[in-house]
Amino acid sequence: MFLFLILELLFAAAAARQTSVLKKVGDDVVLPCHNVTEGQQECNGTTWNFSNLTNRTVELIGLGQKKPGSDRLSVSADCSLVIKNVTDEDVGQYVCVQYKEGNKSHKHIEVTQSAVDLSVIHMTEEKRADVTLNCSVVTYRPCRYSVKWLYDCTEENKYLKQCTSQQSGCSAAVCFMEQYDTSRCKYVTCEVTETETGNTQQFIFSHQPSVTPYIAAAVVSVLLLIIVVAFISWRAKRNKRQINEYAVRTVNIINNKSCCVLLRKLTFVF
Repeated sequence: MFLFLILELLFAAAAARQTSVLKKVGDDVVLPCHNVTEGQQECNGTTWNFSNLTNRTVELIGLGQKKPGSDRLSVSADCSLVIKNVTDEDVGQYVCVQYKEGNKSHKHIEVTQSAVDLSVIHMTEEKRADVTLNCSVVTYRPCRYSVKWLYDCTEENKYLKQCTSQQSGCSAAVCFMEQYDTSRCKYVTCEVTETETGNTQQFIFSHQPSVTPYIAAAVVSVLLLIIVVAFISWRAKRNKRQINEYAVRTVNIINNKSCCVLLRKLTFVF
């Protein structure tokens, strides 16, 4: 028992490491698991637990096995957690728990834990009285990031409005005058800095394709389909009419020939 307590203290001394990861909505992310125990087969000594923004904790991976409803999740060869197509619902704390084989009374003994906080970033464009670009970070803990916009619009900077410097907590905005096309800028980037570590990441703003071209393309496609169907129907009717006319002519010719043959026979008799 004393030896067991010593081992427990040693494992606790290998303090649980905690890191933070920031990803853009829609991206894939790999959350690392530290201090992975050796000798695992397909991470059968690894469990991933998740605590969301409402502090509800669920088990995502249990001893290497995915739980039902975890289609976007998988475990890599080094037991890291892979999440595809990140959303706001994925924001929270992920804890990787390592187990080792125990005795009969304790089939699995917890060895160590490591935690990862996942935050996501949104970048949106609003077109109303002006063009406003927003950059915001959704976090599990109180905001630990500073957010600002970086841009190079050269001489087009005259189109910038006063909200350029608007910053509040985990968000920032930059505004342009009405009808200004921000794609004319050399670059527009949202820079996010973690205040505790000073780590900085930059996310390039990409314009979302307008819905209008897709609607126009759909309308054109429907019109073309209608035209093709109408043309095929017209051709079919015309061909059918031509076949009918040919059949009538053929019958008439046959009837005329029959009449001529009959007349010749009658003439021969008389």
